[in-house]
Amino acid sequence: MGLGFILGNASKDHQQKDFEQLAKWRKENPNRMVYYIVPNHIKFESEVNALKYMRQIFSQDEKIFAAHDLQVFSFTRLAWYFMKDMPAYQIPRISSAGSNMIIYRILRDLKDELQVFSGEESQPGFITQLAKQMTELQNGCIMPEDVTRMVEKLPKESLGSKALLRSKLHDLALVYTRFIKMTSGRYLANTEILAELTQYLEKIDLQNSCFLISGFNQMTAREMLLVEKLIKNAESVVVDLVLNHPYVDEPPKSGDLFYRAGNLYYQLYAHAHKSKSPVMLDTYAKKTRVSQDLCKLEDYWIDSVAGFSAKERATFENDSVKIYGAKTRTEEIRFAAAKIRQMVAVEGYRYKDFLILTRHLDLYKNVLEPIFAKAEVPIFVDLQKKVSDHPLVELLNALFAVKRRHYRYNDMMRLLKTELLIPKDLKVETYRRMLDQTENLILKFGYEGSAWLKEKDWIYYRFGESDFGTRTDAEDRITKEVNVIRRYVKEILPPFFKQIDEAENGRKAAVCLVNFLVDNGVKKRLEDWRQNLMEQGLLQESERPEQVWNLFCQMMDEFVENLGDLPFEEEDFLNLLQTGFDAGEYRRVPASLDEVAISETGMVQPTDRKVVFMIGSTDLVMPDRIQNKSLLSDGDRSLMLENALLSEDQVLDETSEKSMLSEPLLNYLAFLSPTEKLIFTYPHGNDADGGIKMSPYVERIKQHFLLEELEISEFDKLSTPKGTIEDLIFEIRRHADEKNSVPAFWKQVYAKMKTVDAEMTEKVMSSLRYRNIPEQLTAQNARKLYGKELNTSISKLETFYKNPYEYFLRYGLGLMERDVFEMSAASTGSYFHAVLDAFFRLLFKNNLTLKNLSSEQFNEIFEETTSLVSKDPQFMILKSSNRMGFIERLLNDTLSQTLWAVRNQRNYGHVRTLRTEALFGHVGVEEGLKGLLIKTPKGNQVNVRGKIDRIDETIGAGDKYLGVIDYKSGARKFNYAQAYYGIALQLLTYLDALEQNAELVLPNEQSKLAGALYLHLQNPRLKPSEVKADEQKTLIASHGYQGLLVSDPDLLSTLDETVEEKSSSLFLPFKRLSGGTYRTTNYAQETLIEPDNLEFLLKHNRKMIANACDMIFDGRIDLYPAKWSSSVTALQYSPFKSIMQFDAMLPENRYFVIPSVGATEILKSIKEGD
Repeated sequence: MGLGFILGNASKDHQQKDFEQLAKWRKENPNRMVYYIVPNHIKFESEVNALKYMRQIFSQDEKIFAAHDLQVFSFTRLAWYFMKDMPAYQIPRISSAGSNMIIYRILRDLKDELQVFSGEESQPGFITQLAKQMTELQNGCIMPEDVTRMVEKLPKESLGSKALLRSKLHDLALVYTRFIKMTSGRYLANTEILAELTQYLEKIDLQNSCFLISGFNQMTAREMLLVEKLIKNAESVVVDLVLNHPYVDEPPKSGDLFYRAGNLYYQLYAHAHKSKSPVMLDTYAKKTRVSQDLCKLEDYWIDSVAGFSAKERATFENDSVKIYGAKTRTEEIRFAAAKIRQMVAVEGYRYKDFLILTRHLDLYKNVLEPIFAKAEVPIFVDLQKKVSDHPLVELLNALFAVKRRHYRYNDMMRLLKTELLIPKDLKVETYRRMLDQTENLILKFGYEGSAWLKEKDWIYYRFGESDFGTRTDAEDRITKEVNVIRRYVKEILPPFFKQIDEAENGRKAAVCLVNFLVDNGVKKRLEDWRQNLMEQGLLQESERPEQVWNLFCQMMDEFVENLGDLPFEEEDFLNLLQTGFDAGEYRRVPASLDEVAISETGMVQPTDRKVVFMIGSTDLVMPDRIQNKSLLSDGDRSLMLENALLSEDQVLDETSEKSMLSEPLLNYLAFLSPTEKLIFTYPHGNDADGGIKMSPYVERIKQHFLLEELEISEFDKLSTPKGTIEDLIFEIRRHADEKNSVPAFWKQVYAKMKTVDAEMTEKVMSSLRYRNIPEQLTAQNARKLYGKELNTSISKLETFYKNPYEYFLRYGLGLMERDVFEMSAASTGSYFHAVLDAFFRLLFKNNLTLKNLSSEQFNEIFEETTSLVSKDPQFMILKSSNRMGFIERLLNDTLSQTLWAVRNQRNYGHVRTLRTEALFGHVGVEEGLKGLLIKTPKGNQVNVRGKIDRIDETIGAGDKYLGVIDYKSGARKFNYAQAYYGIALQLLTYLDALEQNAELVLPNEQSKLAGALYLHLQNPRLKPSEVKADEQKTLIASHGYQGLLVSDPDLLSTLDETVEEKSSSLFLPFKRLSGGTYRTTNYAQETLIEPDNLEFLLKHNRKMIANACDMIFDGRIDLYPAKWSSSVTALQYSPFKSIMQFDAMLPENRYFVIPSVGATEILKSIKEGD
């Protein structure tokens, strides 16, 4: 029996001294058992190093060495070693989820007795927080009866911090007592393993056993009791501490650098003295393992923390300590990866000689692996991977979300895209295609909720200008595939949800859930994933599906055992499951290869690394900003100490303030981790913004040792071709933009990379020559895309003139936006057209005229019209919700108001409607008109098809006139310049088509063109004064027309017979002058046009159509968007901007600016042949 200490600063070789002590014990007595106890984090590496040392001492010539009398353990592994065959150790372990389930039940059972915890069981995170608090109490040897005594010691107060603490402790005592009662004998918690070991060691003979404990600066109360038991029963116990001198008579002060280790020394020494165990003389690790520069750093840091200011500055002799600043965290990691590769290649290091440390790895977790992979530097990231992101977890969450929110779109896609629920005998690739089609259909028609459960299959429809009721084989195939998914969902989910609802208790619900997953192949899918990953050689990843499933099954067992007899609460069940998954971690293989280790400064590190990079050395984390998030706040802990609520052997975790005092020690240990070099790096900003400063710790070191913050040099960026190419591109581009020659260094790098990986280098370097200019199609490829002759609509040709590249994307490649179940502007326009068309067709069918309709007839026909149209699948959205029903009423009000205004306008002249939605150029359509068939200058042929919203006949004194009405959802006027340059061809094309088909529209009668007008469909807001003056006239005027009218007195006088001299038409864009002549109401608009000028416009319109056809067949796909005002461009509402990447700042990207010129200039240009 006895206690000894090995002391020494962090610069000393503690591991060497430990191994010497272990070897000494073995030599003294070959029959002695020697135990080396280290933190679990470094157990594997410590065992490997210990065995290597023993081999050199005891059997250097043997290839294989084993030592049964030397065991390297962590405390928990020591428990396994001694107790693995004991009954107590066979008790099942309880997972964190299992603990949470028990606590959940306790909180429900005790809700009437709890003072502050009542009702909190449903609050996210509370149960986990309470479980952690009880674990802290157990580790601190504070039992439920101790908490009860604390409550009794505190004075009863109604208000204040003591009253709140008393209420917390009261509730903790109740819950903690019940928890121990419910778990005792049934489960063995991790916190109880050491207690069981401590009791077990009392019963066995340890007189021939020696223990060396290393790597600890502080211990929990449980660990302290265990060590005290070893001191009492074992032959010898030696504790290795990073400590500069012993603390025998009094503990260190709280601000001491070695406070934790010194306090541990003091406690162990005091216990040995109290128990009259012999204490051996302290021994010291004397061999220095670090460079001279790092020794200087250590001396300075110890003095600095102690408050001793150096009289003069010092310097490093061998540049062992350096500081680098990077622009971003990404650049910081790229520098570290490149530097390590260079040092391995040039300076003789191995990858395992490097350690990268930072306070919080999660700040770098997304960039570490890809950057080091590019640099071809192998790494081991000491960061636990959570199971909470696994598809099985997502499946469970989505499954119950579907039930709770009744088949909502997002929940259904979350569920199905896990690919764990797949119809039998369906390949994954086929399933993915079917699911994509299903999602498209859902988005298009808004299928969710009860739509999944209907007996009738979903039907895929297409809606567009070419849709005239015919179906294709492709649409039938899509319909069939979509319903495979729908029927599968309908087959498996409703029965499961029904069983869950009918489950009497948690046990039956759990059985139902597990059976559902197994019966529907989820377990089999996970097994298939495991096999596929194994075949790919991804052994570690292949274990994860099985680990997640086993964790799920364990939680189900614990749920049934602890909550199985209670009524099933779905939301609480999911919260408990999620908490368990959040705490779950994948097993990891310890780093044993030649790899760079990456870890955090708060963890114990091996001390045999030669070079340490301390990344992220910023003021945000060095020192760290520690917050107490436990149930017992810092104030509560202080009150407990002030009121002497804890005994000598009971310990609570440190307060935030006290934890902050240990930051210098944590960083000191990190500074002294390497043996040769220490490199600090920090980003000036993150990858989004700046404003990050260097750590004050590093700043102090920098000032004292007269260090300079180094910039990352060009050479520092070199690694592999893949790792360097990004910097090479950046530098060449930067110098080109600055119009400077590329430095010789980067020219040499470029030359070298071409010899190493010419293909990759040339491919990436070609980006420097890239210009955002589309490569024109060959005429041959254009023919393959568009056919032998061009069959198109005028709106498509307008798209070509607005931006040829968008025409290619939309109509050449056939790209389109995904249809979404919403009432878009296009959908609104389609509804307007459908209703107006159906309204006039009902009039034609019943031999009625709009002009002669009574208000009763009008309302009756309009109601019948909207009822018919609303049944169209295209407009089913209007019946999908109350909100959409309200929108439908608004749309119908607009149409009703417009039609009634048109009806009243008919009383002003002799106008009647002949056709609506008149198709021209469509093959196989009954009552269709002929299209515009145009031969082009280059011998191509274009057939222009379209749909004229309305054709009206005006009967004049001597002639009949045919006019075009084009409905618009917004205000629109005819623009001569836009028509001239091809971006507004529609009205003129409709007029041309009408002129070519005049005999079909008015058989056996002569007619002239009246013009083409826009009608703005609106429900105008009227001012009270306007309504008061003449509401009817105000409504008629608000539905006025804009566009082109032939300047023919006979026509104009017939259109509106009420216009007197020196007055304007109420709803048409002209006025009558004295003498009976007419002119445009607005001089700037030039609405009236002479017949011969109209013919010039129509001729030019045909020319523009022909030119567009020739350019399309020539393969023209220029990225040349039109711009017709300071703020309006063809890109404004384009869905393809991300593809085009148009940037007006680039010299190769420019707009086609439509000049602001009037009718006179345009007509002059046309006549002159420009």
